[in-house]
Amino acid sequence: MPKSSMSLWQQIKSFPGVFWFANWIEMFERTAFYGVVMVRGIYVVTAVERGGLGLTHMQRALIFAVWALIQCLLPMFTGAYSDRYGYKKSLYIAYTINVLGYALMGLAHTYEVFFIAAIMVGTGTAIFKPPLHGSIAHSVSEKNSSVGWGIFYQLVNIGGFAGPFVAGLMRKMDWSYVFFASAAFTALNFIPTIFFLKDYSKEMQAQKKDTKNPVAVFIDGITTLFKDAKFVIFLLIFSGFWLMFMQLWDTMPIFVDEWVDSAGVVTFLSSLGLKNVADAFGNVPPEWMINLDALSIILFMIFIGYITGFFKPIVMMIVGMVISLFGLIYTGSHTLGWMVLLGIFIFAIGEMTCSPKFSEYIGLMAPPEKKAIYMGYSNIPFAIGWFFALLCSGFLYGNFADKYDFGRQYLVKELGAKEVYVQYAAVQENPELEGIYAVGEATSEFDTVMINNPYANLPEGNINRVWVEKETVLKDRAKDKAFVKLGKALYKAGQKEKGLALMKQETGLKRIAVMPVLCQKLDKTPKQATRVLWDKYHPWKMWIYFGFIGLAAILGMVVYHFYLEAEQKRRVTSNKQ
Repeated sequence: MPKSSMSLWQQIKSFPGVFWFANWIEMFERTAFYGVVMVRGIYVVTAVERGGLGLTHMQRALIFAVWALIQCLLPMFTGAYSDRYGYKKSLYIAYTINVLGYALMGLAHTYEVFFIAAIMVGTGTAIFKPPLHGSIAHSVSEKNSSVGWGIFYQLVNIGGFAGPFVAGLMRKMDWSYVFFASAAFTALNFIPTIFFLKDYSKEMQAQKKDTKNPVAVFIDGITTLFKDAKFVIFLLIFSGFWLMFMQLWDTMPIFVDEWVDSAGVVTFLSSLGLKNVADAFGNVPPEWMINLDALSIILFMIFIGYITGFFKPIVMMIVGMVISLFGLIYTGSHTLGWMVLLGIFIFAIGEMTCSPKFSEYIGLMAPPEKKAIYMGYSNIPFAIGWFFALLCSGFLYGNFADKYDFGRQYLVKELGAKEVYVQYAAVQENPELEGIYAVGEATSEFDTVMINNPYANLPEGNINRVWVEKETVLKDRAKDKAFVKLGKALYKAGQKEKGLALMKQETGLKRIAVMPVLCQKLDKTPKQATRVLWDKYHPWKMWIYFGFIGLAAILGMVVYHFYLEAEQKRRVTSNKQ
């Protein structure tokens, strides 16, 4: 039976103005957030020569895992303070921290500074969520909550769609513009918050007449959680699902960037009049590929929210979890762009079925005066799942899916190339930018005449200089750590430029040289060489590990559901007696 006899249009008209303003704020915040999140993994592991930070996958994982932990756990405490001291004050603090954090990311050139910026954004986002989600929870009722949270999730994904699109345009100019754009979108949220948003926390405090001091507020927030055992179990089970679920944004963009051939999609889009879609390798940028998830939710969320309103939230959560699990594994099992897009669409169907029901379920079970606190608790499975998801991502990707590491292994083990002479060229791409590119394998360190490697993929521009470096193909981890240690010592001693250069120095064949050298030796295009590595090392297996974790969470949720059903039957039987 449906929860409401109201039509879809009647439910939409029943929402107060504050509901729409709160969704506006959420949409802009998600535009800023996903603009960074969708490309951050690519940015931090991109070679320094290409404008990235040149970090390892484990360094990437550590930064983002701490970011996730702060962003998801802190709302447990900030939710109680938002209820006590005001939703608007909390939002002003959140905006300020995030604007500064995003701006610092755009200025960061080292692991440590970017780490600090990530902590700032995680903190600001953590402060933002409870008051904003509490405002939504207060502005919907049981009669319209399914459609209300569906609209909320749709507008979240409008922001989630716009953010990566903007980021894709910004990074074509300069990586720093991605972060500065997110800072600007965040700053815009001051306008609706100051002039239009209603602060429901004042009404609740007027009713409660709460005079608790800050320490008491903190303790009350903690004890509320542990008093509700079933809620704690529910959150723990869902943690496993989020571990699998978040890989679409944290790991899949890197996977698509390295392994997927979407030239066919580029051709199709060009036939529709959409030009300049392709990146330097003739593919659709990965953030735009993943964006099909957000686009699907924009188009279908209200309809699916209406349909799922006829069923119990927990049942739809289980159904959505199963669909998302299949979609993620399907996406990671293909290298053809169209198949990857199909997998992302399937994942989106599961997400639309599951994720809004998660928020709805918590919003309906929370006491009216505790809604922001419970919404803060809803981040616990994000914290646990996202934290371990990122650590797993760093380990699994670095060991089972890193194309450039596989390329080094193939050169040594299959082609016997333990050391190579690599020719590099400095290309003046525009008046302000000189890019460093690997041309290919040279015959000796004195081979400074440009070699003819059709697979080098050099951009147009004047060649300023050409040189050759002798490189050992495989990495020496011990030496890499020694470089970092010595670089930090020099940096602290005041020799900042030398310290930074040494910290970024690595052993092994440079990332930018792996594919040009491999393609030259195999006499294959980059896409053909990528297929050779795919068939040899099977990077798709990484997604099976994530799938097992998601399956365990689904089985746990099924058991939880049947337990609740059995408990309800016992309660009914007891009341009859």
